[in-house]
Amino acid sequence: MSNNSVGYETIHSMISGGSLRKSIVEIDSYNFNIANPMGYYKRLEKIIKSRITIYYVIFPLSILLTYNIIITIQQWKKMIKTCPNELKEVTQPKLIINVIIYILSIYMFYQAYINQKWDIKFKIEYTTFIFVQASCLILMQFAVNGKLGDNIARYRVYIFQFYAIIIHLLSVIEPLIEIYISKHTKKEEMLNEEEFLNQLSNITFKEQVTELAIRTFCIENLIFIEAHNDLMNTVLLYYKKKNLSFVDSVSFGSSDILHKNKINPILYQPFDPVFKSYYENVYNFFIKEGGIASVNIESTTISDIELQIENDDFSYLMFIKAVEEVGELLFNNIYPKLYLS
Repeated sequence: MSNNSVGYETIHSMISGGSLRKSIVEIDSYNFNIANPMGYYKRLEKIIKSRITIYYVIFPLSILLTYNIIITIQQWKKMIKTCPNELKEVTQPKLIINVIIYILSIYMFYQAYINQKWDIKFKIEYTTFIFVQASCLILMQFAVNGKLGDNIARYRVYIFQFYAIIIHLLSVIEPLIEIYISKHTKKEEMLNEEEFLNQLSNITFKEQVTELAIRTFCIENLIFIEAHNDLMNTVLLYYKKKNLSFVDSVSFGSSDILHKNKINPILYQPFDPVFKSYYENVYNFFIKEGGIASVNIESTTISDIELQIENDDFSYLMFIKAVEEVGELLFNNIYPKLYLS
């Protein structure tokens, strides 16, 4: 991800160096850059669609499904007979898949603990998954091969209750323990949402938030807020250059979304079509369902923005509700982890 203020600084320098004409060509010459995440997300989308979805999901599942259908047809008579153990033809593919998972886990552990340094919760969840998977496989192999006695083979299915138990511990018990500890641990006073959003202008604080957002796979939320700030400041600079006496100040910060009555009045002016292409880019990139970096906002908010796009009813603050929701998400999901770290 490039420097967060690239778009703002580029526009500011070009505006100060020449006159501003009200045309798309002139605006395009400023090379407005929304934090330049396009290359990152296009590459990420390609990885997800081609490498992960096709090679690691669709392809293996298709092979496994086809194999199981063939085996079921060929071994139908054996399968309908009561037997404490599965057929070897059914058991072996499971064993092979588990072995592949364990081999790949070496790379995943390297990414989690050394290279990417995942968030602690993701580390715990993945490590627990591999540990439980390996434990269940070992117990199952001992059971079906008679190493644990004859009776346990009949009840081996209960081995997989470990999955439900672990999920319950990670999803319910562990958060309750965290809440209890946080209530009985004295720490410095937490920021409120406005203070948190204001602190995003602090380079050190934003770097911490960015690092945590990357580790928890929600960096698009932070980029969206920065992109919106850049876009608002671009509009203000545009009007300030047109009429210096009309715009008192050129400033739009992250916390402005919480105080709509304090937002610069120029942003309530009729929409200038010169900015239409940029608003469409923001919509297609961050708001539209299935977009490369679509953010997690309410469906009603998406519908309202879609309706404005379809009716060509653009306004400078048409994304303000979406930014407000994303800011709240960052505050509720990222800041507590940063505060407790």
